[in-house]
Amino acid sequence: MKNQIKYYLKKLKLNYQKNIQSYEMSKFQIKNEEFAEIIKKNREYLKTIETFLTSDQFEKIDYGIPKNLFKYIDYDINNYPTYTDLIIFMSKFLKKENINYLEIGVSVMKNYLQIANQFNNSLIVGFDNNDLNPNFEHLFQQENSFLSKSKIKSNDLIYFKGDLLSKKDTKLFKELNTKYDLIFSDALHTKEGVQAEYENIIKNSLSDEFILYFDDLDFPDLFEASKDIYDDLKNEYKELFFYSFDINGWMGEHEKFHTNGFISSLNFKKIFENEKIKLKNFKSI
Repeated sequence: MKNQIKYYLKKLKLNYQKNIQSYEMSKFQIKNEEFAEIIKKNREYLKTIETFLTSDQFEKIDYGIPKNLFKYIDYDINNYPTYTDLIIFMSKFLKKENINYLEIGVSVMKNYLQIANQFNNSLIVGFDNNDLNPNFEHLFQQENSFLSKSKIKSNDLIYFKGDLLSKKDTKLFKELNTKYDLIFSDALHTKEGVQAEYENIIKNSLSDEFILYFDDLDFPDLFEASKDIYDDLKNEYKELFFYSFDINGWMGEHEKFHTNGFISSLNFKKIFENEKIKLKNFKSI
C-alpha cells in the first residue's frame, strides 16, 4: 500500500509538471527572427532522418537514453527552443566564422548532426565512450580504433571513442591540439565525471573567447562541479560570466525541462536582452 501511494504521488507530480510545461510552451513567443529561423531549420533537418536508433540497436547499446524515454527518440518536436537551438544561436556571437566545437557525450548524434548541419567551415569534434551510432557510421572514415573522420558540407568532423576518466584516452585526444570556442558537456552525469572532463580534456583547451555549456545541472552535485570549474577559470580570464536556466533537451516536449548552464567570456545577459531572448528561470550565478 505504501509503495502504491508513492507511485501515485510520483505520477501526480509528473502530470502536474507536464501540464505546467505544456502551458508555458503554449504561451511562448519567439521574438528574434534569426533564432526562429535556426529552430525552423533544425526541425526540418530532423524530419530528414528516418530513425536515430532502432529498438534492436537500443537493446545492444542504450547510448545513455533512459528506457522510458526511448520511444520518443524519433517523435516530431514543437518549436519551443531546445538546447541545440540555443547553442547554435549563441555561436553567432563568437567573433569567428570558423568555430572549433567539441561535444563531450555524443549519444545517438542527434545534437551533433544538427550542429554540423547549421555550422559552416568549422571543426566539429565528438568525444564519447560508445562506438559511432551504426545509423551514421557510413558518414565517417575510420582512421584507427579510436578516431573517425568525416566531411559534411564545409565542416570537418571528428569522432573520438574514449573514456574521459582514462588518462591514456584523454592524452591521445589532446594530441588533436585544438583550442575550442564552444564546448557542450553532456557525458557522465556525476561530479567525478564533470571534474574529470574538465581536468583531462577542457582545461587549457579553451579559446580566448569561449562558451562552455552544461546539460542537466539539476543532477546531484553537477551544479557544484560546474561552479568549481567557473571559479577555477576566473583565475585565467579577466571577465567571465556563469548563467543557469531551464530549457528543452533534444526530445523536446516529450520530457521535462532540463536545467542547463554555461560559462562564457561573453556577457550573454546583455546579449539576450538586446536580442529579445527570454529563457525560463534565467539567472546569473
